Amino acid sequence: MIETSEEKDNVQNIIKTKYNTISYIHDDVLYISISTQNGCPVNCYGCKLGNQFTTSLSSKEMIEQVDLVLESIKENGYTYKTVVVDNRSVGEPMLNFKEVETFINYCKNLDYTFNLYTVGADYSDILNRILNLSLRYTKFNLYINIISLEDVQRNLIIRNRNLAFMRLQKIVNYVNKYKHTTGKNVHIIYHPTGKENSLTFELFKNKFSQATLHISKKYFTLTNDEEYEKKGNEVHDKWVNNIKENIDTSIDIVLPTNVDYLIEPYIYR
Repeated sequence: MIETSEEKDNVQNIIKTKYNTISYIHDDVLYISISTQNGCPVNCYGCKLGNQFTTSLSSKEMIEQVDLVLESIKENGYTYKTVVVDNRSVGEPMLNFKEVETFINYCKNLDYTFNLYTVGADYSDILNRILNLSLRYTKFNLYINIISLEDVQRNLIIRNRNLAFMRLQKIVNYVNKYKHTTGKNVHIIYHPTGKENSLTFELFKNKFSQATLHISKKYFTLTNDEEYEKKGNEVHDKWVNNIKENIDTSIDIVLPTNVDYLIEPYIYR
């Protein structure tokens, strides 16, 4: 079953399929966020799908998600010029990489852009394969969600202790290697907490000068924050502006857009 929303903020046709695939059109670009698993074994704090993992999806099922979206777009008479695919819906792609890699090659053959999102599962062979993918696939981009600049906080939010995840220093090392090998920036996703200070900004500068830093719309905390719960986006905007005003200009930084705010409820459930 496919559900379609009304157009808002120049975003057309937000679609969800039986796989929890999400898609929308913005500025003539069709964005498709597929699922790589049914549920997610990583079990991040704050994610409602973390304790519902059942199985990983095949590359055929990932391709079917794209086909379902394209079919719905055609039926509704929407138009677009280019396609961007990512795996932001459900699942950690590094835990199903054989099938995901086959699907990425499918996207490459269709000349789609593919953005790979991960929280940084620590599998050296896969990290090397990602480097090779990026070298031969111009439109491939890597996004690593560090969640926090502190390993302790990151480990508390990523709750599955049976899986290996990169510590922050290893992520930093990989970011630099990726840049040196491919000439591309890794996209680092950071979630504001409202407690950023001069040390935070210095850490950004020292650790991720070779990356593109994305400030997320999503807010992670292990404690209740009454101010945030009460005022929501207003408080988040204040935190984002604080980062914007204090971040070193040598860092490539991307702030949340109106589109990010619109699709956030579909991505983080």
